[in-house]
Amino acid sequence: CQSQIKELNAEINHQRRVNESKEKNANKTIQSLRQFYNELQDLRASYSNIRQHVTDIPKKIADDTTEILSSTAAYGQKLIAESREKSQALKDIVNKVDDLDMLVKQYKDLYEKEKERRKMLHNTLVELRGNIRVHCRIRPVLPIDYEYNDEPGKAKTGPKEQVIDWIDEETVSVRTSRLNGTKTYEYERVFAPSDPQEAVFNDVAPLLTSLLDGYNVCIMAYGQTGSGKTHTMLGEHGSFNDWIDVAASHTQEGVIPRAARELFRLIAEENQKNPHKFHSVEVSVAEIYNNNVRDLLAIGQKDNSDSRYLDIVTSADGSHDVPSLITKPVTNVNDVMAAVMYGMRHRHEDATLIHSHSSRSHLIVTVTITTTSYDSPSKQQPKTRKKSADPRPSQIPMSPGIQIQVNNQRRSVHQPPSRLVSTPSFGSLRTAVKTKLQLVDLAGSECVGMSGVTGSALRETRHINRSLSALADVLGALAENRTHVPYRNSRLTQMLQDSIGGDAKLLVLLCVSPMKRHITESVQCLGFGSRARQIQRGATKQRKPQVVTGTSGGSSSSEETSSGGPPSLLSMNLRHR
Repeated sequence: CQSQIKELNAEINHQRRVNESKEKNANKTIQSLRQFYNELQDLRASYSNIRQHVTDIPKKIADDTTEILSSTAAYGQKLIAESREKSQALKDIVNKVDDLDMLVKQYKDLYEKEKERRKMLHNTLVELRGNIRVHCRIRPVLPIDYEYNDEPGKAKTGPKEQVIDWIDEETVSVRTSRLNGTKTYEYERVFAPSDPQEAVFNDVAPLLTSLLDGYNVCIMAYGQTGSGKTHTMLGEHGSFNDWIDVAASHTQEGVIPRAARELFRLIAEENQKNPHKFHSVEVSVAEIYNNNVRDLLAIGQKDNSDSRYLDIVTSADGSHDVPSLITKPVTNVNDVMAAVMYGMRHRHEDATLIHSHSSRSHLIVTVTITTTSYDSPSKQQPKTRKKSADPRPSQIPMSPGIQIQVNNQRRSVHQPPSRLVSTPSFGSLRTAVKTKLQLVDLAGSECVGMSGVTGSALRETRHINRSLSALADVLGALAENRTHVPYRNSRLTQMLQDSIGGDAKLLVLLCVSPMKRHITESVQCLGFGSRARQIQRGATKQRKPQVVTGTSGGSSSSEETSSGGPPSLLSMNLRHR
């Protein structure tokens, strides 16, 4: 019995522990269920809130959309109103700008007309007073201007400051302590360093028309060495050896080739307007070297011992000429430049510390135009004949394919080598007038201390400076109306006497450097131009036509000229100047 009681007690205890365990688990389950129930109640409440919120969203979206649309419409209306106002203001501004542009254009046109009118009146006044036209060209700064050489025996470039400034088309200023500040010079035209070759020639071109109107013209480049005189007159130095045969000018061409091209263009226009008027053109190239006249076209002859240095003679009419100077007939710009380039290859030049191609002589290119008027031509057909060559010709090599035929008695060229010529028939030869265009590239004045020349180059420099001083003395005497003008102090002034003090239209192109190291020569050059403007020579005289005898009717023997017409009477009877 005791054992059964123990088993029952053990089973009761076990059952009690099982029940207690089940009770704990039941309590935990009940607690979990209560917690779950609470969470479920919370979710149910959240769901209700969310459902209510979702139900309110469409209404809120509608309200917000209505508010946005209302605000957008108001803002759009505001923008439209502002845009219209700005558009109207812009239209007003555009209209005002157009009105201002039109007004500016009117004033600009008026200014240009007044400028041209003032220029025309000034040129008329200059012609009536006989004043010399003076243009000034400021060369650009070159790389050599920024170099400084401190080696013994080498030239020093000195200060790198630019002291010469372009103010406007008629004014140039110089800043230097010698002049106590800034001094201005006024000329007919002032070219800025950026102005091209074409701009320089455009102000020279009107003078060429005067040639065909019966006036002599002289264009002279003056300035210190290295200031761009030869570049202005001829172009780049590299083009001296080879002349490019082109119909139109290139950008670096100087005054001489452009003047030749313009001259033949004017002649062609004149021939179209007046078929009974003919023009023949001749060119000569000379240099004044060490105060001696030297014919650059005579170099290369078999016998030129008596023509190396030539004499200047005074003609019966008072003009000055070099009768033994060779003249070459030309028919186009290439013929002219072939002669000029031939002369340039024999012109004296040398390298100095300032300029690697310093001209050591004054170059004078003379273009002579003979204008001949005829009666109405007959209705006969042109005849073709072969010219007979000079029985004693001597050939002068010029450039490939170009030669000069020289008359041994007068040493002047009248005919090209023998060739077939088409000669029209003319009536009686009425009148002929001869005009002369002188294109002068003066040698530059230089300071011996800066150029570093010695020996023969020093002698050349002295002759150059003396001739330029003589030229300044002549201008001073003319400006002061002295009774005696020292033309004979130099071959340069003697050869240019007809242009400086005669009846030629003279244009002086001043070439100056903008750098301070050249200030002495630049101020002297600008002063030279100012003195030249003060000269009053009286009104320029037009060349009077000379009556030349001829045959009446029928055809006669004739010579070819640049226009293909004037007969041989010209070469025999029109050698006077």
